[in-house]
Amino acid sequence: MGAAATGAIGWSATHLAAPWIGALGYPSIDGPASAQRSARRGADLQATPPWGWPYRWSPGDFVTHVAIEGDRPMMALTFDDGPIPAYTASVLRTLAERGVTATFFMVGVNVRSFPDLARQVAEEGHEIGNHSVYHTPYYAPSLAQQMRPNQEIIRSATGVTPLVSRTPGLAKGTAVLEECRALGMYECHTHMAGYDAVDPRYSAAELCSLFARSHRNGAFALFHDGGAHRQTAEALPCIIDHALANGYELVTATELTHHGTPLPGTFGYPPSLASGDPAGDPPDDDPPTVSLEGRYDVRLELERQLDDPTLSAVTRSRIVEVLAEMDDLERRSNG
Repeated sequence: MGAAATGAIGWSATHLAAPWIGALGYPSIDGPASAQRSARRGADLQATPPWGWPYRWSPGDFVTHVAIEGDRPMMALTFDDGPIPAYTASVLRTLAERGVTATFFMVGVNVRSFPDLARQVAEEGHEIGNHSVYHTPYYAPSLAQQMRPNQEIIRSATGVTPLVSRTPGLAKGTAVLEECRALGMYECHTHMAGYDAVDPRYSAAELCSLFARSHRNGAFALFHDGGAHRQTAEALPCIIDHALANGYELVTATELTHHGTPLPGTFGYPPSLASGDPAGDPPDDDPPTVSLEGRYDVRLELERQLDDPTLSAVTRSRIVEVLAEMDDLERRSNG
């Protein structure tokens, strides 16, 4: 493992020195923390020292973006739903070629199927986040129950214990934040979509054009390295080149939170969300009454993949497992 990779894995777990980590009995990854993290950007080698205490976030915080301190814009590229060989490997190659780091929010069943690929993400210096075990259903209490087992799945495969969570579908609910607090994590949503989840899918050129019109300083730019028929990997070189040409430093999600003020950043949701103010989306602690069609979008996409005659046996088995778990969780959530 190279120095950059060792450093990145080290900083992702330097939190074992935190007072609240010890109090929670929160597990650390194996191996020593690095004194600094190096990242290659173009022809330059930049050494970024680790941040010190106090950290800018606390367990259970809900963060959508960061108010960046300083004149240079910063952004975190984030990828949900992997690891999947068809997409993740290509994304990793592009990131390595351009010398930038990113955050991968991993689904537990995919980590189980492709542990070597998950480990490669960590070894190449990227941050790993928790994205539930099954990715379904989009219901906060059920997703919260999947966070703790997914921590162990990721840790077993990669040696990394995530510090950051993102609920599938950006589902919101105090159950998720309570579990984040118990596990020593923060919940990372976004105020900048990458548009690669839109159906019908945008082309790579369209995704890059949308990024060029929507990039925002302090954003967790939301893309995917899992799912079906996405053009993200093809669009990524153009997206990164555009970001770098506009002066952005591309960092991991947790690194971004330490270069400014994470917002809203407090335990719980901002008032507009907590109160159900029309200006914001209400939290989803209770099963939504109008989103069944949205939940079944996931099922339709998975079933469409099963119709692919070239699908590998491993992938087919994983999809069947997810569909079965979806039915089980749906039954339990309907009581």
